[in-house]
Amino acid sequence: ATGPNSSVRQRTEGNRVAPIPPRLQRRLLRAAGLMSLDRLLECVEDNLEQFTALNVATALVWVARIALKKRAGSDIEEALGQDSRISALCSLVVKLVPSMSVSMLVGIVWALGKLRILDIDVLEAVAARLGTDIRLAQPRHLLMLSWGFAAVGYQHPDMVAVIERAAFANRAVPSPSDACNISCAILALRASPDLPFVQSLLRIVMQSLDHDANAGSIGSHAESPASSVHLSDLASLLISLGNTSETYML
Repeated sequence: ATGPNSSVRQRTEGNRVAPIPPRLQRRLLRAAGLMSLDRLLECVEDNLEQFTALNVATALVWVARIALKKRAGSDIEEALGQDSRISALCSLVVKLVPSMSVSMLVGIVWALGKLRILDIDVLEAVAARLGTDIRLAQPRHLLMLSWGFAAVGYQHPDMVAVIERAAFANRAVPSPSDACNISCAILALRASPDLPFVQSLLRIVMQSLDHDANAGSIGSHAESPASSVHLSDLASLLISLGNTSETYML
């Protein structure tokens, strides 16, 4: 509703009218904007009982983003894994999973992957929910999701099949770089390189390599960033393929 009695306030951004985030979400974003884990986690502790699904997802994603900035030379991941406020956030995720969007669920898996937190209850709840709604996921979501599960070593028995169904149902073609990285993550989940989904991703990578070889620009994004594969990504893929029990020739 947008009438004079509406409870949803709005602001103008260029020619687009965007809703103003509710007060608690604004408070979270202000704390996150200071790039201070202490301030952000204080906000979590003070307001957790009021958190909605959006607040929980926002808090976890920003904890991960800030931790990445502060990671060098620190044991921050281990400290956060033992922080009672992070544990409380994860417990709330399990309760709120039914009301979360696909992007929120993917963000939570990505955040846990970055923080190296293996919370089985959260990941099982997210995986079960994604089994029904993952058809709404975009290629970038599939990359974040498969990477997050792989990063914490979570071996859900159906997740590779779920991601595969989503990719074919969505019909959006990932970029060569995304295809390369999704392949690495899927293989880390102990998928076979002979799976049709993995084969389709590898074909995207191979077509990009053929194109770049003909253009003399393998590994370079200078002229066509959307159609090239970074050499570092390609090296990771070759290592992932080498770690499988089967032989695959690119």
